[in-house]
Amino acid sequence: MESEEHKKSAISETSEQSEEIQLPPPDSSDLLYAELSKGLTLEEDDEESSETAGRNQSGGAPSQTSEHSQNVAMIHEKRAGMRKRNFLFYDGALGEILKIYFITLFLSIMTLGIYSFWGRTRLRAYMIGCVSLAQDRFEYLGRGRELLWGFVKAVPVLLLLSALALPAFLFDSESLFLEYVFYAGASISLFLLLQMATFGSLRYRISRLSWRGIRSYTLGSVWAYTFLAAKRFFANVFSLGLLMPFSDLMKHEYIVRYSFLGNIPLEFDRKLVDKRKLFAAHNKIYRVIFLFILFNILGFALSFSGYYAYSGWVVFFAAILFSPFMNIARIWYRAALMRAKMQGLKAGPIRFEFDVGNWEMAKFTYGNLFLLIFTLGLGYPLILHRKMAFLSAHTVVVGPLDSMAIQQAAENASSGFGEGLATVLDTDIGIFG
Repeated sequence: MESEEHKKSAISETSEQSEEIQLPPPDSSDLLYAELSKGLTLEEDDEESSETAGRNQSGGAPSQTSEHSQNVAMIHEKRAGMRKRNFLFYDGALGEILKIYFITLFLSIMTLGIYSFWGRTRLRAYMIGCVSLAQDRFEYLGRGRELLWGFVKAVPVLLLLSALALPAFLFDSESLFLEYVFYAGASISLFLLLQMATFGSLRYRISRLSWRGIRSYTLGSVWAYTFLAAKRFFANVFSLGLLMPFSDLMKHEYIVRYSFLGNIPLEFDRKLVDKRKLFAAHNKIYRVIFLFILFNILGFALSFSGYYAYSGWVVFFAAILFSPFMNIARIWYRAALMRAKMQGLKAGPIRFEFDVGNWEMAKFTYGNLFLLIFTLGLGYPLILHRKMAFLSAHTVVVGPLDSMAIQQAAENASSGFGEGLATVLDTDIGIFG
């Protein structure tokens, strides 16, 4: 009898030991990140932590209960910090933007365009200064003379490009082959210059941003990015556009790979990108193209059968509806691409989100288009104001900003050549004007 009771007590002790909760150590940040990447929601776990603490207090040794409660509290505190959602806030005044814009316009006319570089810098400094994150404002540290000097260096490049196309007008009509050669050379040169202007201008603008006194900057080679863009362009052409999402992500990844916030490098992880939604948005473009071709085939069939009136109406409606539906499909792809770019972006423990919907993006895009048309271009400052408010409202920074140890890195001397080239080519890279 005593042996049976001893066995029962041993079994009960073993079962109680097996029910003990095994928790990770308090400093296991890698394990917490792995759990977050498996789909933990961005919500606080106050209820869960209180229930766990209640269960621990109801049984077990006092020392083990207090130790477990401390571990649980520390783990949930770290999880709450890593999943904290920080929102950008924009408080720019449209009246101040209009004032700066029209003063810049007037003084630019009076100085034959020279003051425009200082006016543009002043407008950027105001709008960037109106954006804050975690109650700390951004700063724009660019200078007008940098834009002017970049413009001066970019003008000869454009003149050289124009000289490539000039011989095409000097040959007679019998030298048609040579005309095509010179036109092709000028077109390829223009494409390459646009890529150089895009990367150079982006690198300059990022290197002039500062938050909490910490400057961001972008390295990388203009030539390497231009070569990558050219290679992806031909990949898109030969694949009939099927590789466009991959190409857009690869170009974005190159920029992110060489970007830093102080001493913290930015990263782009494609595994975090929901490629299924990105390709689903891209496929909508092909659906519009397929329907356009189908309606044209139907019109040709009706014409071949002798129904000329019906054929004309079918072709007419196909031509009228193609452009708006194609634009909507492209806007939806643009929204999906912006979400994908933010999904894969990381900066240490910080993650990013862009929570914009398709119809929100369409409303924003068409609103800017109508403003630009109906104001004959004078509504451009209003478009800039709407753009800053739109980007700030939909960008979310997820992570413990207050506990990030960011140090100032060595100052990056990025020239304004790319910015000047973008000015000469009238290229809009889509970042604060």
